[in-house]
Amino acid sequence: MPIHHNTPNGVAYLTITRDELASCTNNRYPICDECLMGLSPGEDVTLVPVLNMAYCQRCAKAVLATIGQLSGYDKIIEKRCLQAYLNTFEQMKKPADATREPK
Repeated sequence: MPIHHNTPNGVAYLTITRDELASCTNNRYPICDECLMGLSPGEDVTLVPVLNMAYCQRCAKAVLATIGQLSGYDKIIEKRCLQAYLNTFEQMKKPADATREPK
């Protein structure tokens, strides 16, 4: 399950596993959006919803340090992006039959 964090500037990000990222994005071979290296199974990944980007732990430290404070409309977009990812992860927890519409 994703772990929600905030940078010192208040920008939300999630710590997830590479496998959760692969399931969430339907991408069997996810890569770091900074260094473009493949992510290893079981590896922790930092997902920044407002940027819609995922980073390996090495690159995440540098990227999170450079993200500035959001304000106004950007903050609204950030909340919606974060909630969309959290909803997706919540749906992934449910059994496949539970997500289908009743007949």
